[in-house]
Amino acid sequence: MSGDITATTQLAQVPALLIAGGHLHLAEQLYREALEAWEVHGGRPSTKAATFLNNLAHIIGELGKVDEAEALYRRAIEMWTLDEGGEGLVATGLNNLAGLLKYKGELKEAHELYEKALDMDEKLWGSSHPDVATDLNNFASLLKVEGALDESFAYFDRAVTIYEMSFANNRKDAAAGLIHPWLAVSLNNLGELCRYRGDLPRAEVCLKRAVDIFEKAGTVSGGSGTDRSSSSLATSVHNLARCYQDQQRYAEAEAEYKRALALLAEGSASPGKEAGRDAAALAVAALDGPEKDMRTTTKRGEGNKGDNMQSVRSNGLAFAS
Repeated sequence: MSGDITATTQLAQVPALLIAGGHLHLAEQLYREALEAWEVHGGRPSTKAATFLNNLAHIIGELGKVDEAEALYRRAIEMWTLDEGGEGLVATGLNNLAGLLKYKGELKEAHELYEKALDMDEKLWGSSHPDVATDLNNFASLLKVEGALDESFAYFDRAVTIYEMSFANNRKDAAAGLIHPWLAVSLNNLGELCRYRGDLPRAEVCLKRAVDIFEKAGTVSGGSGTDRSSSSLATSVHNLARCYQDQQRYAEAEAEYKRALALLAEGSASPGKEAGRDAAALAVAALDGPEKDMRTTTKRGEGNKGDNMQSVRSNGLAFAS
């Protein structure tokens, strides 16, 4: 066996559905075995090897091994940087690493990496490419956490516009092109930011569109091992419920909270914190009293892990909540 990872055929036999189906521990084991064999036989750097490192980092990051994931992302980026013409892959790696650092609370470096990825993709693809929209969406989520709400809004809004133009132009049926989960992700994020800022009419429009697209488009391809067809839809339904709640439309809010709970239960036997949050919100909404503080379930300052923002990654979709 040579030191080229292409000789490590076991890894190539891991189907993407193994990861998307939630079998992360098995996927991790097979990736580790393949990479160990590659390193034992010389570990020659290559674009494909860097891709495998990136993918393993994504898997173990989802499993909570964030420090090791960070190290693997950095190795992948370094390897891609050595590849002439690999700027697009470098930008992918920077985006993924930035997302992990955001999760860890290392916002300064995450900001720098998102900025660099956006600059690289704009120079490589132009200002209206879907990869640029991906960068804008992810960067905007961080800017919201940092409190730069005007800039965050501008980036989310621009991401939505680029996705709409790109997907409509690439389909003979322009309307069908607008039924795309990546567009729904950015609409969800723009809508949630509008709700956060108090622009409830626009928030409602964006969130309703996101819900409609997720219902029609189905699953969002990713790698976190959750049922995207229910969890991504549940996130937008949850945000729409909060939008109704903020408008004191308690009956509509209650119905959407119940729906979000049902979707979370459908997608996982253990819905976890999100379901708990919806159950608490449902209990408050059921009181149906204007004297109650209808925003107690999610504090305004929680941005980093409680904002129900969703992140697009160039190698799939990951959700930050």
